[in-house]
Amino acid sequence: MRRRFLFAAGGTGGHVLPALAVFEAMRDLFGEFDSLFVCSGRELELSIYRARGIEPEVVGSRGIPRELSWEVLRSAWRNLKSLAEALEVLRGYRPHLVFTTGGYIGFPFAVASRALGVPCLVHEQNLRMGLSNSLSSRLAHLVLLSWRESLSIYRGPKFVLSGMPIRRMRREDEEGKLRTKERLGLSGYRLCVGVLGGSLGSLYLLDLASSLAKELSDVAFLLAGSYPEERLRGLPGNVVCMGFLEEMSDFYCASDLVLSRAGAGALAEICSFALPSVLIPWEGSAGGHQLENALMVKRAGGAEVLREGDPSTFDRALSLLKDMLDPGLRREMGLRAYSLVVPDAASRAAKIVWGCASGGV
Repeated sequence: MRRRFLFAAGGTGGHVLPALAVFEAMRDLFGEFDSLFVCSGRELELSIYRARGIEPEVVGSRGIPRELSWEVLRSAWRNLKSLAEALEVLRGYRPHLVFTTGGYIGFPFAVASRALGVPCLVHEQNLRMGLSNSLSSRLAHLVLLSWRESLSIYRGPKFVLSGMPIRRMRREDEEGKLRTKERLGLSGYRLCVGVLGGSLGSLYLLDLASSLAKELSDVAFLLAGSYPEERLRGLPGNVVCMGFLEEMSDFYCASDLVLSRAGAGALAEICSFALPSVLIPWEGSAGGHQLENALMVKRAGGAEVLREGDPSTFDRALSLLKDMLDPGLRREMGLRAYSLVVPDAASRAAKIVWGCASGGV
């Protein structure tokens, strides 16, 4: 019998991309199967899916407020509607398994799958689970963890290390990296700093990179992410903006180190390329998960962590970039970052998902 899988993944690229990586690995390993993707209908989610020829089902969902207010009632009503929609989708599609990567869309499908007796697997991208996955984990058959350190936080047979599934990207040796830099017009610089503010970009990192570029004329700054056109006018000549990228191979192959926020997907990709990083966690991340992620990489020796609200951040960033002109230091930090990687994470997760749908759990 042909298997059917429902992937509940939406909200940000950080939730959508791991689900797509697992889906693609399942195709490679097990051939054809039926699939339905469900998201909350934001423009970014839809653009990522449609770029891959996937038209997802849209189910309305909303975050769960952490403080009592009228917003709690509005959110509760919206999530009750989401649960009703999730039940309707599951009854109509009748999947053999639900796979969710968390976010607002994950919890209604975890509840609905439990109510209908459908196995549900939850994947957690961050070091610590957020509220949605914490609730979903109580209903799930298994919870797949991205980082080894998470196993010291979550214990028991339900929690399994799979690693962080990332999108497929081209890897290059040193000669190939030099060719990529030359093609991008970056070959004349002593160092290329990749600046990664997430799929929507970060105006704070854009301004910081611009200020650093004025002090470091022999260092190039390569920006990935969407930024307003008016904010890109008048940037120093050693700042290059690549825009929003579906394919990030050139960005990582050209970067000698990365100045970044600390979303789990970005960190997994940075570590997989054995790149050192200077991390400035987004202070608005739910539950402070970006700071937790960043400190994990720092503990491993693969990153330095700065804070957005600290008045010394610019001076410290400038000092760190000067230190990282040393290729030996970059190499050592990059190897330490790479030590955090769980190899073949997408394939590991795909095998677990398939086995669970086959009655293996």
